Amino acid sequence: MQLFADDTPVPVLDPGRGRTKTGRLWVYAREQRPWGGPEPPAAVSLFAPDRKAERPVAHLANFKGVLHVDGYAGFEQLAENGDVVLAACWSHTRRKFYEVAQATNAPIATKALGQIAKLYAIEADVRGQSPAHRLAARRNRSKPVVEGSPSPHAHRIYQPGP
Repeated sequence: MQLFADDTPVPVLDPGRGRTKTGRLWVYAREQRPWGGPEPPAAVSLFAPDRKAERPVAHLANFKGVLHVDGYAGFEQLAENGDVVLAACWSHTRRKFYEVAQATNAPIATKALGQIAKLYAIEADVRGQSPAHRLAARRNRSKPVVEGSPSPHAHRIYQPGP
């Protein structure tokens, strides 16, 4: 099974203090339509007063599969027993390189953006194809791009899958 996970800060009334504080809305979604999966889309949102790692750990205590995440370290505990494989989000990774490229024009950040653009193009080519086709394309086309990436974390981020 594959899930997408994210949390969003939300303002929450702070009774007795005359203001708001920041809570978190944890969202877990399943969407298989882009790759021809049989299950209908689904999402669940759970409120928590904070962003502690214990929140996703409790929410997903019985989950087994691939969890697409934004790089928040709190998800790492889920992968410790081997039942969950974390797949980091290239969009979140790209955002950091983009910010560095805009601020400093660093060649390594510009190169990383180019490599990520190549991965996006490959994904566009295989969208809607069978899982076997996508996996083969990722192994044959995406893996060499990632292996040539300037990011020291690229191998951790890259998770070939359906």
